[in-house]
Amino acid sequence: MGTDFKELSQPSEQGSSSNVPRQRKPNYGILLPLVYAPLLPLIRIGLRNRVSPGTRDAVFGAAVLTALAHAGYVMSSDSTM
Repeated sequence: MGTDFKELSQPSEQGSSSNVPRQRKPNYGILLPLVYAPLLPLIRIGLRNRVSPGTRDAVFGAAVLTALAHAGYVMSSDSTM
């Protein structure tokens, strides 16, 4: 997921000039918690009177488990630990 420092220190093979900066792209794997954080309360509020409490709790639990699985994946692929 992340960028290794070895990749940043080596010159790019694509261009002949090593002074040309690489275009940086956002790491969406790390930005995903910014989606999960507001989504969790919105599940409770949005499904309050629309579905049964058991179904609402199941959807909320699935969202929490998905967020925790994503956190585990990001942490396991982190090379700094």
